[in-house]
Amino acid sequence: MNRLSVSVILLAGGTGRRFGADRPKQFVPLADRPMLAWSLRRFCNWLDRIESADASFKAGSLVLVSHPDYSTESLDLASRTVPDWAGRLILAEGGATRHLSSVNGVRAAGQSGIYVIHDTARPYVPDSDLDALLDAFRDSESSVASLVVPSSETLVQGSEGLLEKGLDRNHIFAVKTPQAFRSSLQPRFTQETDRPEYTDLLRWAEMQGERATLVAGSALNLKLTNPEDRLILEAVLRNAALMKGRAGEHGV
Repeated sequence: MNRLSVSVILLAGGTGRRFGADRPKQFVPLADRPMLAWSLRRFCNWLDRIESADASFKAGSLVLVSHPDYSTESLDLASRTVPDWAGRLILAEGGATRHLSSVNGVRAAGQSGIYVIHDTARPYVPDSDLDALLDAFRDSESSVASLVVPSSETLVQGSEGLLEKGLDRNHIFAVKTPQAFRSSLQPRFTQETDRPEYTDLLRWAEMQGERATLVAGSALNLKLTNPEDRLILEAVLRNAALMKGRAGEHGV
């Protein structure tokens, strides 16, 4: 059986303006590590596990999409964080939009069976979520898949401070990353002109009329956007590290 290669594109091309930091937020310390280090470790370990234990998939490329002003710092961090992958890591330049950064990363990855795109501003993704995302491509007709979280809140639509209508939360999901797509879409994805609607891979798939699978993920897969998010994410990361340590002690 031919194993499909899985390539990961890590988006870390921001400059930190919205976050209000004096440097890109991918270098902001979270639970004693730069935020980017969490994604590097998580996805390199995942690719190693796929390579050694998955009958359907194998490890492909790992691409880090960086702002050109911070490419040297990003590579230095990767060399310290995942030394076994440092020689294989591919660096790509970030684009003017998230979509263009994703396109640059996919192009740099080369030929692959599945392309997985992740925003490194989301430093915590459980291994089970990554496995579930990949499972969407096993014996499936889906060409695109994304982690999502069902809404737990009552949601309404409004305009200029006034209520317009309530929304059925049974059909509302918060979109997370990583997101992934099959190689058959690679030519169209990399050649299509950017559009304002292409805010993420699901919106691209919607505009292209492609079938996309929504994969339920963890609500703890949070994005570092505002300074107050840092406290929550640090608690999540420290607790995850603690639980992993306890599981290792008991051989789980």
